[in-house]
Amino acid sequence: DSSNSKSVVASVFAIIDRKSQIDPSDESGLTLEEVKGGEIDFNHVSFKYPSRLDVQIFRDLCLTIDHGKVTF
Repeated sequence: DSSNSKSVVASVFAIIDRKSQIDPSDESGLTLEEVKGGEIDFNHVSFKYPSRLDVQIFRDLCLTIDHGKVTF
């Protein structure tokens, strides 16, 4: 249905046109010279978006990302 398609396209462009709250030219942050060891662990993570509480995104997610690895 074309009216639904127009609505979807309008919402996508609204997201694209939204101004980021992060200023990419701001240099006030800290830059680490080196990251040593370690890993990232998510243990028993559950998540739902506040606007869609009926849709479970993660339920009891456990994930380990080892040091030096890239995960996509």
